[in-house]
Formats: sequence, structure tokens, C-alpha cells
Amino acid sequence: MADLEAVLADVSYLMAMEKSKCTPAARASKKIVLPDPSVRSVMHKYMEKKNEVNFDKIFNQVLDLMNLIGDRGQYSSADSNKHLI
Repeated sequence: MADLEAVLADVSYLMAMEKSKCTPAARASKKIVLPDPSVRSVMHKYMEKKNEVNFDKIFNQVLDLMNLIGDRGQYSSADSNKHLI
């Protein structure tokens, strides 16, 4: 008789396990929203904390007027058309 009770207990346990697989758990319905794990967002937050979100720190270059128009002055308009084609 003890063997029959053990088998019935095992069967009821297995049936309960199968039933719980079909229904989602109550705690699983609450999803935790994680922040974006991309490298860009992590580095941006780090640089914001250190107040280093500027062109000089990001690109390791000083932005000035000579950098902006210095490269454009090297090419004539004919050369620039060749680069577009």
C-alpha cells in the first residue's frame, strides 16, 4: 500500500509540474526594464558624469575654423566633382 501511495504522490507531483509549465508564474509577468547595454550609451553616461561630453574629448581633436575650411580649400571644384562620380 505504501508503494501505491508513493506512486500516486509522484504522479500528482509530475502533473503539478506539467501544469505549472503551461501557466506563467506571477513573478515572471513583471518584466525588469534594463538600460541599453550598448557601448555608446555606457560611454556617454560615463562621460556625462565626468563632464567630458565635448568634441575635443570624443574625437581627440580640437575643433577650430582652420579644421573646418582647411580641407575644403585644398580641392578645386573640378576635383570635388570627380569624387562625387
